[in-house]
Amino acid sequence: MKSTLASWLAFLVFVRVLVPQASAAAPVPNLAGTFRLVAEQSDRIDEAIGRAIAPMSFFARPFARRRLQKINTPYERLMIGATADNVVVVADPRIPVQTPLTGAPIKWKREDGEPFDVTGVWDGTVFQQTFASGTGRRVNRYSVSADGQTLTLQVVVRGGGLPGAMTYQLVYRRVS
Repeated sequence: MKSTLASWLAFLVFVRVLVPQASAAAPVPNLAGTFRLVAEQSDRIDEAIGRAIAPMSFFARPFARRRLQKINTPYERLMIGATADNVVVVADPRIPVQTPLTGAPIKWKREDGEPFDVTGVWDGTVFQQTFASGTGRRVNRYSVSADGQTLTLQVVVRGGGLPGAMTYQLVYRRVS
């Protein structure tokens, strides 16, 4: 996995340095970069999990809590490469996700082997990445502040036995 990560990091450097970022297909050229989590400005994921599982039975809650904690760990660092054709997101220590901006799904496996169909599209100035599996769906919405220094990641998780949606927001500061 380290060699794969190194290859993707090299790709991100290529995207950042050599690929022109101004394009009609890429409405937010400043999405590309490296960002660090600002925990004190981000939602507490344990509280979001608590709200999401509150309607569940007493017996189901502990199982749902463990599963949601496992798959909703906040990423300390995000590296994003954006071109006119695709967006690559590397969430440390995860496997990179490269999504074409056509909305066509790609196959991707999380570290635990769970397969997903992943799509990526622009929704105005927000990049939306959707992970769909047989049991649920996660939507990540990435937006960058007007000054380009703050990345906000809004997450919505549905399915997998949840009675409703689990939502939370993470805030990141640009480091490069």
